[in-house]
Amino acid sequence: MDGGDPAPVLEGVRLYRGRYFTLWNDSIVYLNMVSDDGYAFELLDPETGHRRRVADVPAVFYCQGVSVSPDGQWLLYSLTDRGRVSDIKLVENLR
Repeated sequence: MDGGDPAPVLEGVRLYRGRYFTLWNDSIVYLNMVSDDGYAFELLDPETGHRRRVADVPAVFYCQGVSVSPDGQWLLYSLTDRGRVSDIKLVENLR
């Protein structure tokens, strides 16, 4: 891009409160609401538009962040349940 107007990258997803995504290499990893009681981290290749589910996540009260290792071997995220108990989760073999 040469600094033009903003352009849509991803349409038709139900982002969890709209904030949980991160950039990794040439891809975008984001938390998508896939059903009324479940979410999934998905990986989007913006060049091709191809999306791939990389991890299922149960219904959450609050997700506080997401990060991907530089080599793409793992995804780290935090969840807080309705009882305000927080967990840090690790998904291996993201690639």
